[in-house]
Amino acid sequence: MMTGYRYDFPKRGRAGAILAAVIVVGVAVLMPMTVVAESLAFMQVLLERKDHRVVIDVVFAALCLMLVVVMVAFVYGRRQAQLYRHLLAAKQDKRRILDSLRDSEQQYKTLFNCASEAIWILDMEADREGRILLANAVAAEMHGYTVDELEAMKITDLDIPESVTQAPGRFDIIKKGSSISGETLHVRKDGTIFPIEFSAGPIKFGGRSCVLAFCRDISERRRVEEERDQMRTQLLQAQKLESIGTLASGVAHEINNPIMGIMGYAQMIGDNLGPGNLATGWSEEIGREAGRVATIVKNLLAFARKDDIPVSSPIRLCDMLDSTVVLIKTLMRHDHIALEMDVPEDLPPVRCQSQQIQQVLMNLLTNARDALNEKYPASDKNKKISITARMIGGAMDREGGVPPFSGRLGPESEKTWLRVSVKDHGAGIPDALQARIFDPFFTTKSCNKGTGLGLSISHGIVKDHGGQLRVQSELGQWSMFIMDLPVADADEEGL
Repeated sequence: MMTGYRYDFPKRGRAGAILAAVIVVGVAVLMPMTVVAESLAFMQVLLERKDHRVVIDVVFAALCLMLVVVMVAFVYGRRQAQLYRHLLAAKQDKRRILDSLRDSEQQYKTLFNCASEAIWILDMEADREGRILLANAVAAEMHGYTVDELEAMKITDLDIPESVTQAPGRFDIIKKGSSISGETLHVRKDGTIFPIEFSAGPIKFGGRSCVLAFCRDISERRRVEEERDQMRTQLLQAQKLESIGTLASGVAHEINNPIMGIMGYAQMIGDNLGPGNLATGWSEEIGREAGRVATIVKNLLAFARKDDIPVSSPIRLCDMLDSTVVLIKTLMRHDHIALEMDVPEDLPPVRCQSQQIQQVLMNLLTNARDALNEKYPASDKNKKISITARMIGGAMDREGGVPPFSGRLGPESEKTWLRVSVKDHGAGIPDALQARIFDPFFTTKSCNKGTGLGLSISHGIVKDHGGQLRVQSELGQWSMFIMDLPVADADEEGL
């Protein structure tokens, strides 16, 4: 019971009322509903006592507390809103950064994989030196591996054995912060060795010390350089041959005069001795041998310079073959090579420049001789060259061959051809080389044995005469060069 007890609110002042109100409101907020009910009952007691001043103080205190709470809530809400805006802005910034990183990564991947050169990122840590961390598609294609296969290898796995020992020295230079460049040889997955040009320098990748390396396949460049060097050498050789031809022409002129004198004196000796004398036979033999030398000199002169016979002049093929064989017969005999000739005397003449066709025949016989000497260094029953000539009819087909039969076919078969075949039983010509064998400066011989010009020039000469030169071969068995020339017109055959 609270009877007889009176709270002295006026004496305690407004501060006490406010404190009481704060306590009441705090209790109302924090205490359970039963406590709130007791607090309301206490307020009702105050009202029943009709102490309005205390009530006013309590209400004022409650209003102040509510104002503080509202202000605190307002400030708290504002701060929460600002914090939310900051969080939202940070989230948007993070999204932009992630998008930017994603775009940057995509651009990097595009540049990395679409580059025209092979790109590598190599580990440079001591325990993983040379390990391929990243490789682009060009590197994989260049070496015949997949990207995953490359990234499980070391760069030294692609080097030839001679280059593996150089790798530590290269890494030592890069570790010092320097870049390197040079050329080396790599090995493809199928074992093919090819040259590359590379450049490499240090970078940081994923927090590790790494090497960024670029390389390109320089096989084509090496091939062009080799062909250029070979062409330069062959041009020098061709100039030497031209000089030799000029020298041979001059020497032949100088020899021709003494030969004529020898022949004349041999004739005079025979005439003075008269028939039946033993020395007369000797003089006749001297005259014959001198005549043979004169024939060789005459053919050498014709071969070394252009003659004055017009292209349209009809020439007997057997005469050209005979004069060519005379020039090379001694060499063939020295190399134990037999010449088998099957050239009918009654073949019609061909319209040609004899010196040029003789040059073609000489080149074909020389090539056949070289092929036989390569396969048979000593004497052998198969060491022989077969020369055949036949008249055939029919137009030349689009592939460039004359049908192997006689007679005339169709409206386009208005010409008759002479076919000359030079066949040897040498090493043969691979199929891959047959397509290039008539290319200028192409040769399988060493520089001191061939210039690569003979067959090219021969092919051009035959083509200029309206004919064709082609080759057939069986590797390891034989080779045969076939020359087709148009015969002279009927009204010229008797000239």
